Order: sequence, then C-alpha cells, then structure tokens
Amino acid sequence: KLRLRLMETRITTASGQSFGLTVSVGLASLRPNTRDLRELLRNADAALYKAKREGRNRVECWFE
Repeated sequence: KLRLRLMETRITTASGQSFGLTVSVGLASLRPNTRDLRELLRNADAALYKAKREGRNRVECWFE
C-alpha cells in the first residue's frame, strides 16, 4: 500500500516543476539458518537490486 501511495504522489518544486516518486524494496526473511545480520542485509540487498533490474517500482522478496 505504501508503494502505491507514493507512486500516486506528485511533488511540486518552488519553480513549479512536478515529478512523481517510485519505490523499489528488497525484503529478506529471517530464518533459523540465517547466520547473522550481515547475511540478512546481504539477502535484502540482493532482493532490492533484483527489483531494480526487473523494472523498478516493485517489491522483491528473498526466501532462500
């Protein structure tokens, strides 16, 4: 819902220019076999870059 709300939002600058926002999100699942926070963040980062590669403005999840 947050991603969709941001996509609908228009920002207007002081000079009158208008632009929209998009959001790419990478989610990682904390699982029993996750070794540490560094691994969790690495997995979330991989999911984020997958979201950007596959068209941006989307959410990708890492579940390995």
